[in-house]
Amino acid sequence: MVPSLAGDGNTTMYRFSKRQLLWVGVVVFFSGFALAEQLRTGYLRVSASVENFRDAPNGRKLGSLVEGVEIEKIAQEGKWVRFRVEGWIWGPSLEGFVEERPRVEEVESAPAPRQPLQDALPRVRRLINEEFGTFYGLSIDGDLEILRIRLRVGDIGPERLRARQQAVMSRVWGLVSDDLDTPIETVRVETNRADGSGAVGTVMAECPVDVLVGEEVDDDAWGQAARFSSDGGQTWDERP
Repeated sequence: MVPSLAGDGNTTMYRFSKRQLLWVGVVVFFSGFALAEQLRTGYLRVSASVENFRDAPNGRKLGSLVEGVEIEKIAQEGKWVRFRVEGWIWGPSLEGFVEERPRVEEVESAPAPRQPLQDALPRVRRLINEEFGTFYGLSIDGDLEILRIRLRVGDIGPERLRARQQAVMSRVWGLVSDDLDTPIETVRVETNRADGSGAVGTVMAECPVDVLVGEEVDDDAWGQAARFSSDGGQTWDERP
């Protein structure tokens, strides 16, 4: 059982037992399954490389969360956020653990297929963070056959942003294209404004994948094929 926090707003009760999961010193790791286009309502994502969590504001440290972990916010007091998070822990390390034997049909069933982009996600995240800005997400819109790349940029100006959009499209497509079994027609880059302001997703650029094939993308061909939006996709310009 994962320990939960419960309270009425004035008095907070912490349901921790020695015979239950102890979170002290546990670092919660989440894999690249968190590829949602946006955080769900009421959810937040850890942006620091490592952040401690405590049993109360300025209280006793219980453990740590690493960058990218998504938490569900259930209350807030000033700058402190009370949250609920799910995770997995190795059962034999828990007192009172009894292993559940899988049913016959579960043993004989085929392993679950790997999610699209699962293997490429760490490489894309590292590429974006090291060369282009701050990685915000990578996802596929299967209905529109679009690969979406989300990142935040600083105050770099319109010309550098346009060059960065092209470079991100080309480099990321080169990383993921061979591993996809989902048809993709277009690659889209979503950022904030070129002066560093605004929300990620305000500025968009997208281009058909056939223009992105090859080691070097032709600037003129990309400029002719790409289209751009500065209002979150409500309107599009065919030329920069």
